[in-house]
Amino acid sequence: MVELTRGSLSGVTPEALLAGANLAAIGGGSQDNWEIFQFQSADLVAPGRYDLSGRLRCQLGSDALIPAQWPVGSYFVLLDGTPEQIELAASGRNTPQYFQIGPAARPYSDCSYRKLSAAFAGNGLRPYAPVHLAQKWDGADLEFS
Repeated sequence: MVELTRGSLSGVTPEALLAGANLAAIGGGSQDNWEIFQFQSADLVAPGRYDLSGRLRCQLGSDALIPAQWPVGSYFVLLDGTPEQIELAASGRNTPQYFQIGPAARPYSDCSYRKLSAAFAGNGLRPYAPVHLAQKWDGADLEFS
């Protein structure tokens, strides 16, 4: 169940889902603890409140530290494209980076902008978890595919 402050959600076909539609992020607000997932159906149950089903969880390698169920009050963000990795040299990991965050339609000097510092651990560089792993014996060797 998610609640939106504005906008709306809609469902997609299974084919569109598998092609990357309805990509979203959910997390607690820190820079390190976000899950990327997709959903096929979004049923409006109250004004601004949707029940999401047909979920594909742990997308794009976001499976390392996620809870079995996100707590009430977690942040939900509908993504309009695939998230991109921040360009950061290996030496820049865990080093504070400085950002200004605010509405794109306003200048950086506007009071609505926030300044923040964040140190990234490089979570997006983790390899994807193996799925549908199969094994078979070939003589004395064990083959994985």
